[in-house]
Amino acid sequence: MTKAKSGRPSFSLRLQPYDGSLLAEVVQFLNSLDRAEANRRVENVLVMALLAQARLYDETSSPEERRRCCIEACNALDKHASMLRQLVGVEAAPVMASLVQPRDAISKDDPAIGRLSQHPIDSVVALEDEDEPAQPAPKARLNAIASPEDVDALFGG
Repeated sequence: MTKAKSGRPSFSLRLQPYDGSLLAEVVQFLNSLDRAEANRRVENVLVMALLAQARLYDETSSPEERRRCCIEACNALDKHASMLRQLVGVEAAPVMASLVQPRDAISKDDPAIGRLSQHPIDSVVALEDEDEPAQPAPKARLNAIASPEDVDALFGG
């Protein structure tokens, strides 16, 4: 009895970027690798970057599967970014506050919001806008070597 082969979808892509383009640099790098390694790297990047989108448009995927896949893809991309920073020797970019304030993200021209006298997010933003001095971060109270009692004391135990 012969074993039925499972279907293997095929995807072929031919890249011919212009010299000097960013894609040309990537293609030159991939061409410098052996074929199996280049394929493995492209496969990994495609899965990290596009699997969540593929599942979004796949009607057989449940919302929970899509959610989990998105979280895992974002985690993999974060790890990839961290690995790149270590490889190149670049420190992580400082965490910046959102450029869009919550109240700016809501359009006052939106008829659904325009009917409201005050949107709940406006009251949250008003609390954030108060002129309270920012408190400095607490200093560490533990020595390099800490006992369990020191840890309990730090957390109010």
